[in-house]
Amino acid sequence: MLPWVFALLASASPSQPSAPAAPLYIVRAWGTNEGLPQNTVTAIVQTRDGYLWLGTFGGLVRFDGHAFTVFDPGNTPGLASARIVSLHEDGNGTLWIGTESGLTRYAGGRFTRIGTDEGLGATSVTAPDISPAAFARS
Repeated sequence: MLPWVFALLASASPSQPSAPAAPLYIVRAWGTNEGLPQNTVTAIVQTRDGYLWLGTFGGLVRFDGHAFTVFDPGNTPGLASARIVSLHEDGNGTLWIGTESGLTRYAGGRFTRIGTDEGLGATSVTAPDISPAAFARS
């Protein structure tokens, strides 16, 4: 009986190693040729509306899955700087953009610069957890 069980097990095992399964995902590389202002991304967040927002030292980028839209101080006066260092979406859906020159709020399709007059204590905002309480007047 033992030789019969061994023969059955030996015939059930494949004689050739099986080929690896095809991956269930696609990898694409996006860079300046596809519309990024720079190839280095310093911050990333996906907002509740589905957009991916990327911070670079060449501007803020919104990606809809097909194309990039670049925002910089030249085309977006409310943006404090093109050098984006942090991004955060708060519970209200407001996008907070930390830059080397200050803070910008994006809400309702409008960019608003937040500075020391509004209570911001520093010009460079590098913390990933940006909230209104962080710059409230005392």
